[in-house]
Amino acid sequence: MKRKWLGIAVVLIVVAMLPIVVLGDEEPTYGGQISLSFGHHTPDIDKAFTPDFINNGGFPVMSTLIRWKWDSSAFVPDLAESWTISEDATTYTCKIRDNVKWHDGTVFTPDDVVWSWTIQLHPDVPTSMVNPGAIAKIVGLQDYKDGKVDYIAGITIKPENIVEFKLSEPDGTFLSSLAHLRIFPRHLLMNIEPRDLLLADFWQHPIGTGPFKFSQAVPGEYYECVRYDDYYGGRPYLDKIIVKSLVDSATRVLRFERGETDIIEIPPDQITYLQGLPNVEVRVIPTPKIRGLEWVFKKTDIDARVRTAIMKALDVPMLVNIIIGLGGTPLELVNSITAWALPEGQYEPWGYDPEGARALLEEARQDGVWTNRPIEIQTYYPDDVYRSLLEAMQSYLAAVGITMNPKVVDDATHMKEFYEEFTTDAALTATWCGPDPSLMADMISSANLYPAGWNGSYSNPEIDTLLDLAAGTADQEVRKGYYYQVQKIAHDDVAMGAMWAVSFAYGVNKRCHNVFIGDQVPNPQYWQVEKWWVDE
Repeated sequence: MKRKWLGIAVVLIVVAMLPIVVLGDEEPTYGGQISLSFGHHTPDIDKAFTPDFINNGGFPVMSTLIRWKWDSSAFVPDLAESWTISEDATTYTCKIRDNVKWHDGTVFTPDDVVWSWTIQLHPDVPTSMVNPGAIAKIVGLQDYKDGKVDYIAGITIKPENIVEFKLSEPDGTFLSSLAHLRIFPRHLLMNIEPRDLLLADFWQHPIGTGPFKFSQAVPGEYYECVRYDDYYGGRPYLDKIIVKSLVDSATRVLRFERGETDIIEIPPDQITYLQGLPNVEVRVIPTPKIRGLEWVFKKTDIDARVRTAIMKALDVPMLVNIIIGLGGTPLELVNSITAWALPEGQYEPWGYDPEGARALLEEARQDGVWTNRPIEIQTYYPDDVYRSLLEAMQSYLAAVGITMNPKVVDDATHMKEFYEEFTTDAALTATWCGPDPSLMADMISSANLYPAGWNGSYSNPEIDTLLDLAAGTADQEVRKGYYYQVQKIAHDDVAMGAMWAVSFAYGVNKRCHNVFIGDQVPNPQYWQVEKWWVDE
């Protein structure tokens, strides 16, 4: 028997959507340790320390040229003490620090930077890239990937410890790439063939330049890092950081409650309970992970009016609160939470408006566009949460006269039916937009139509032009204006029926201080771990 989702009275639980900043009036003290566990985000410590391991959580061993500030509001220096961008956004220069040493005592040099970028962009090295569109514009990259040369012409060393990146065309989003690629020790890895890089013994005990040195790992249990006294930013306060593998949420919460773990990712159903503990600081952090409806635009009878009607028929805040809970933050825009690029007040929200939905459907029927046929909405998430969500959506849509056929499929079927054969109508799916709003292009730019990207079938020349203009400048105020227009057009056209941003909940024991957990990328590499300290 189907649940009745309409007309339910719900008391909404309000949680401050703020970054965690556990501070105090005390002077920082040296010593002690902090242990962390991030559930399914904890790196797989049964595997070697591969670049993907490090990029996705193997902090704080490696460094980047620059990094996002903990709240993702700006870039801050890391191995590059400063940087410049040419007026036409085709030349990026990084001034490399001259007071950095690798954890084995070897002096860090610009050669490490050029080699690290070159090896990670080799076609035989499968690394995860942020902002691949900007990366592809590096001068000479294609010749390198094609095997015509063994170097990348657009990445060079200049006098006075400068590394220069030249792009073939303007791109104001390249800083995101500089904040993503790790810098590896050339002197330890340079003789390894690219195809063998991820298999090197080096990854069992990696050497970096970060504030902590890798110490040891116990497969299936934890990995441990100890402070690096010669860190360029000064001696870290903590002696040690331990990252524990506690995938089971009940065990993770129990050990946190006992004080055996200091920082954890909290499962949504435990947030309210942990908020009641006196020694715990809890925050729910919205992320750039967006969930919502993507459409098969080949189905011309589901035009902008019908898509808008579908979104108006859904009480999204109610659905998110009942089914997703505190693990989601309702939204309507393809740019989730990049604060400087959010066009507040410049678009008309869909809202929960069944009467408006019926009126739009009737208008589309009168024009011979909408035939009142059943529509199929599929998802590749097999768990009960998404099944319940589809069931609830089915009830809401039925109330405005739309027959919805929900369908749960595996990944292969989704790829075939949504991206290749266009046999379904829409999909409840996921995308990522942040920390830089340029990443919204992955879902709505014609340049990213599948298989080049994850845009299934949407195309809007006006949006394409605006995205190109935004990418062509590094001036944030100018970019903001273009992204405002992009989001308004995409919203009015319902390019994606955005519903919520995935939220992660974190708990921090109040004995920990200066723990910054930001709101864009749930990755501790940006959390200024060198400033953490504890009461002992």
